[in-house]
Amino acid sequence: MISRTDRGDVPVRRVLSAPGFVVVLAAVVGSYFASAWLLEQISGLDAGYDDFPDARTVLTVVALPYLVSASVVVAVITALRWWPPVVREHLRARRWVWAVSAGPVVVALLVATDIGNVTSSGVALTLAVALVAVLVGIVEELTFRGVAIEFLRSRGVAELAVAGWSSLLFGLFHLTNAPENGLLPSVVQVVVTTGSGFLFYLGRRVSGGIAWPIAAHAVWDFALFTGTMGGASTSSTSRWAVVGLVEVVAVVVAVVRRSRIDASPQTAA
Repeated sequence: MISRTDRGDVPVRRVLSAPGFVVVLAAVVGSYFASAWLLEQISGLDAGYDDFPDARTVLTVVALPYLVSASVVVAVITALRWWPPVVREHLRARRWVWAVSAGPVVVALLVATDIGNVTSSGVALTLAVALVAVLVGIVEELTFRGVAIEFLRSRGVAELAVAGWSSLLFGLFHLTNAPENGLLPSVVQVVVTTGSGFLFYLGRRVSGGIAWPIAAHAVWDFALFTGTMGGASTSSTSRWAVVGLVEVVAVVVAVVRRSRIDASPQTAA
């Protein structure tokens, strides 16, 4: 599944086959669900993906499984010797792309964050949920804006297709929430996350690396998670509708102006 491309004693990146890529995705997803199930059995605690009743539960059966999943994707990148292309982006975008990449994230933070619920939930739970948001950002961005993009590029896929396929894979990944959330809500989530995945891809291009997509993803998810902290269910449909509208506009603008995304060497410097 993995072939070496190094010659002599010079360490060079390894090539990941298509079956190997599928195994990597399965390992990242499977390690989370397996560890979450095991920790639930051991601790007697229970929490869903976005169900955050208290700090102890969140840390034990949500944060720790994401830490396990993060360890898996870190080990994969290390084994493949892919850290340079995963962390740094060589194909830069023009500065205007910051607007479509960061705009929806800023709107989500300012409009959709449930400040009242954050205040009533207390510091411990808020920090635990923030940690989960960061871990989600690390795992999913390293996987889809890191490994997936490098895999597609290494196979000679055109960059527009790289953007589309990596975003679609990110969206389809959220079908794993269907057993808990139901099929229709999960299909809607696939559409929404495919769009946000495309914007995170653009964030990688314009920022020059993986750090901004991780941060943006964490901020987005924290705003979302604040609606269910402490067992509440106060996520406002109208507030997220505004965020969704901004996301749609951002995606449309980026698609219409796709021929103007690539930066010149002078602009990227």
